[in-house]
Amino acid sequence: MKPFIDHTIFLGMHSADEKTRIACKNLIINNFTEGVCMTLEEVGKCDDVVWQRERAEQDHYYPFMDVLHTDMKIQRVPYTATVMNNAITNDLLSPQQRLLLAMAKECKCVLFTLDAQLLHIGSPFVLSPIESASEYVEKKFSNTLEQLYENSLLVRFFAT
Repeated sequence: MKPFIDHTIFLGMHSADEKTRIACKNLIINNFTEGVCMTLEEVGKCDDVVWQRERAEQDHYYPFMDVLHTDMKIQRVPYTATVMNNAITNDLLSPQQRLLLAMAKECKCVLFTLDAQLLHIGSPFVLSPIESASEYVEKKFSNTLEQLYENSLLVRFFAT
């Protein structure tokens, strides 16, 4: 079963908090070959955050992210009618959070997120990459991708 991720995991790979950064990066590396699932909306949320940064930061960030999205198996999934119907039943979360949780359940996947509100609901479908990490030794991407990643670390996010 592929893990389901949200935008906080991609942004988390550039967290100012090293524990968070390493946990998110290792989650991606551990699933690089088999892949991950994410919604198209979550891809857009990540872009929305980055596009609000200075152009110079974008120029450091996007070469890594572009190659990652090309080389890694990322299954980008659209919402279905079933997901839309199931999302309506949880009124403790925002509409976007409801859709994300319903999508993970529909795909029978675990959702990895840094979203405190999603983590707080206590669903077995939702995990933090930090809490599920067995170690905090930073793994490396392939040589070319790792070099792009290291260059992209000029961009750091304090809050995801």
